[in-house]
Amino acid sequence: MSAPAKRFNDILTLLTQFLGDGKRKKIQAHEAIHLTLLVDSLFDDYTRSWAASLAGAFDEFRANLATDTKDRFARQGDHWTRYGQFARTNSDRAEVILRRHEFFAEKMYAALSPKIKDPNRNFGLLEREIIYYPDGKRCQVCGNEVAWADAEIHHVEEHAKGGLTVLPNGALVCKHCHPKGTKQTADFAVKWKAKHAPTKLDR
Repeated sequence: MSAPAKRFNDILTLLTQFLGDGKRKKIQAHEAIHLTLLVDSLFDDYTRSWAASLAGAFDEFRANLATDTKDRFARQGDHWTRYGQFARTNSDRAEVILRRHEFFAEKMYAALSPKIKDPNRNFGLLEREIIYYPDGKRCQVCGNEVAWADAEIHHVEEHAKGGLTVLPNGALVCKHCHPKGTKQTADFAVKWKAKHAPTKLDR
């Protein structure tokens, strides 16, 4: 078995272990896609502390989606506007899957609170994904669109000075613009906070 095939098999085994207990309706195709992508993002960089909470977090997501879908004509809840409506038509198109997954990953990350194996290293894969898309895939220094391969996440508050490796302290930058040195880092932090206050760091 090739390495990618083994990894996929391991992910499916884990999902079956925690979600295959007969306590919920059959998982739909769009849910299987996002669960697989989520677990793949969590597999390497994080401890397995999230695994015990996976079923509960997924059930909560489903419940919120059902409520928002039922009430979609009375109110426009996030689970309907950012996920549910995109699971109905053209649901297998890449841009539709991406739009749904951005929301699914945000909600599941908040519910699971995954712990990075080594808190002194850079942001984990799932955190990188969550930061990458809301920032419009644009470098927060030069403003240009950043390819995934060139994307880096900068600690707004320097890690060396106590800045945490958490979503509100992460900014998307390209390799060439990643602030280096005390002055560059300090100047970036001032500009970034002014641009995002009070919606990110001050939340």
